[in-house]
Amino acid sequence: MTGGIPFAVTLPKAPVSVNADLMTADEIRAKLKEGYNDIEKGNVQDAAAAFRDFGRHTNEAVQDSDN
Repeated sequence: MTGGIPFAVTLPKAPVSVNADLMTADEIRAKLKEGYNDIEKGNVQDAAAAFRDFGRHTNEAVQDSDN
C-alpha cells in the first residue's frame, strides 16, 4: 500500500425525493416553499444545538458498538 486506504470509499446516494439533480424546476420550487413554510411556522432548530446533539448521538452510537 502506498499512501492509500485498503478499501473502496463510497458515499450513499441521495434519496430521489431530495436529489435536486432529478427534480424539475417546479419540484424544486415546491420543496423550497415547504422549507419556507416551516420557517414561517417556527418549525426551526438552532444549528449549533442540532450539530451538538448530532455529535452526542454519533459518539454514543460508536461507544455502544464498541461494547
